[in-house]
Amino acid sequence: MKLHISREQKEIKGGCFGGHTGSLFTLKIQLEASPSEVAAMQQQGLHDKILSEYTDPIINSENRVWSGNILNKENSHFFRDLPTSQRVEQEVIQACKSIKSLVEGAAGFSGSSSIEL
Repeated sequence: MKLHISREQKEIKGGCFGGHTGSLFTLKIQLEASPSEVAAMQQQGLHDKILSEYTDPIINSENRVWSGNILNKENSHFFRDLPTSQRVEQEVIQACKSIKSLVEGAAGFSGSSSIEL
């Protein structure tokens, strides 16, 4: 399982004279997973998990990064400020690490063990 994140920053020009009005930050996110990892995610209910939430500046509404939207395909998310972009990126990284840990844990769950106390 591998998480791919690319970042872009574009200057936004507007107004009557085309002056600088700010920046638009873009995160392109893709979670690459093997067929067996995808099957394990689906079995564990992790294929449709919210990884992060934020307000979308383009349509001024709440938006979410869903695991299903980035699973083996790139999905773009847009931000007007760098701190929000950075927060979402870190939340997605942590959530994907958690998903990988759960998938690996589920793969090795069967069986028995003896623990010396």
